[in-house]
Amino acid sequence: MLRFVLVLMLAGVLVSCSMSAKMNSSKSTSQKSTSPIWTVENIERARLKLVKLALEQSEQFSNRWQPDQRDCAGFVRFLYRDAVVGNSEIWLNKELKPAAFVTAKELIAYNFERIEIQGNLEDAVAQGQVRSGDVLVFHRPHQKRVEDEWHLMIALQSPFGHQKEMIWTYHNGEMGPQGEVRKVSISDLSSSPFSEWRPTVQNPNFYGIYRWKEWL
Repeated sequence: MLRFVLVLMLAGVLVSCSMSAKMNSSKSTSQKSTSPIWTVENIERARLKLVKLALEQSEQFSNRWQPDQRDCAGFVRFLYRDAVVGNSEIWLNKELKPAAFVTAKELIAYNFERIEIQGNLEDAVAQGQVRSGDVLVFHRPHQKRVEDEWHLMIALQSPFGHQKEMIWTYHNGEMGPQGEVRKVSISDLSSSPFSEWRPTVQNPNFYGIYRWKEWL
């Protein structure tokens, strides 16, 4: 059985999602936004592919993930592009036009929708309310850099269907050799010594859990 390696790497100041990555204009400008018909079976198949691809990035970055796109929002964009849809221009920007690049704020505001959960996060996961591909969103306003205001983590559930074996993965926002995809358990997040990263209603920086609108 696949065992998720639960690693808590929130020591020090977590580098938030950078929204300053530049769109590679030499690619995807001629692509059209297309969406498959999402049956329950197709969604589950896509979720399994997303889990596999995300875990691979925690070991070694894919060459298909451009270096200048490697931040927390870029991680979400890459997983959905490569594992779910197969083309770049699947996102709506603030002008509600298809785009290959959107900021973390645009990604959440125009492409994902908040899901309401019952109880705390651990209970919601155990009850199957949270699924692979859902995004945990933190918002810290009034940062020195606007790109540090948003941070995204993506849910990965065990492919064997064990609800409690869900982890959250994210890019740490660092560029170059310091950049990496990290994995953290729900319990470690909830008990983090850094209260700004706890996914609880008591945390004003916790923005909620969001699901891609195509899967609602």
